[in-house]
Amino acid sequence: MSPFIANLILVQLVWFVVVLDAAVGPGWAGPVTVALSLEVHRRWLTPGCQILAVAAAAAALGLMADTILAQTGAITYPRWSYPLSPPFMICLWVNLATALPCSLGWLRQRYVLAALLGAVGGPLAYASGARLGAVSLPAGLFPVAIEWALCMPLLLFAHAAIESHCQSNTVNPERSS
Repeated sequence: MSPFIANLILVQLVWFVVVLDAAVGPGWAGPVTVALSLEVHRRWLTPGCQILAVAAAAAALGLMADTILAQTGAITYPRWSYPLSPPFMICLWVNLATALPCSLGWLRQRYVLAALLGAVGGPLAYASGARLGAVSLPAGLFPVAIEWALCMPLLLFAHAAIESHCQSNTVNPERSS
């Protein structure tokens, strides 16, 4: 199986596990599944330093972006009452990060297309999560569309910067000190 297809299937499978776990599960199955997926990606699908760094960048961006949506009342979480975005949402951002070098690699350097894809794909994912009971969207999908139109290009930019840094350190290891 090609890395592209394997990544596509794994990202979708992990998304379902995380969202269902957030809606009706014990709360630990999603994070464990994302950790296992990250290890699969690190070892076989996207070896090198980039996947963990891209995942960390996505987690930080997701924490900020979804916390803003939660603080403004645009999104609520039925099983979470804290002021920050819940861990399962961070897991979903990390899961998406694993697609950037693989199944979403075709978006590389296409920031306008990434914004359009984010403006459509983000709300579709959140609406699906709402149907499964993981989130509520009292303000509708427009705030999510804005969030993802901004965040998807930022994720691609972060991925490109991290990939460039990792490649330059691989080619010239003494620069990493």
